[in-house]
Amino acid sequence: MAVVGDVVHMLGRIRGSASVRSDILIEFFDSTGDVAVSSPHICAGVSPPGNGSIVTCGPVTAAAPRTGGNLRNVRQRWRKARAGAFGGSLESPSVPW
Repeated sequence: MAVVGDVVHMLGRIRGSASVRSDILIEFFDSTGDVAVSSPHICAGVSPPGNGSIVTCGPVTAAAPRTGGNLRNVRQRWRKARAGAFGGSLESPSVPW
């Protein structure tokens, strides 16, 4: 995550097998209010170029008004391609917004 003014630049990554396709969701998230504050960006059906290598989703940007102190971060979720609900989750360090 990189912040420039009120714009957040987000990037998601996963490591995996070249034979497995995944969907990656990244969004700007208010961890104080436990709610997404940007539309989700989904990279669908991606896979790394080789076994054990990394596939990237993004970069994408999101703009959100400042709240006066709520903690915000970038949340990344993933699932096997088209497999229902997103399962795994990882969040960046939070910043006061």
